Amino acid sequence: MAACLGVTAPAVNKWESGASLPDLALLLPLSRLLETDPNTLLGFHGDLTKEEAMLYINEIAQTAKDKGMEETLSLIRKRVREYPSCGTLLYQAATLLRGMAILFPVSEARADAGIPAAG
Repeated sequence: MAACLGVTAPAVNKWESGASLPDLALLLPLSRLLETDPNTLLGFHGDLTKEEAMLYINEIAQTAKDKGMEETLSLIRKRVREYPSCGTLLYQAATLLRGMAILFPVSEARADAGIPAAG
């Protein structure tokens, strides 16, 4: 991380320990490196209410029903990146994925080849 951002490893260690914060000029490069948006790094995405989390879960479930596993996984990644600290969203998404894996198992040969299961 330090090399990618042009800073020293001790500087990154200080950020991780909370002893200091990165320079504001590093916000965009840091967000790209961590594959998140600057709002998340700055804490602008607050926790979702349970109702908001369930709306996202319903959206994910509908995507699973209509569009399949690949698009569902993409949507889950997007929502989890937006709200990485929302326990309700994380738990419900994991539960939904587990159910999908049980209902639509992927054979080992197909999984090893990167081929999704027939739906």
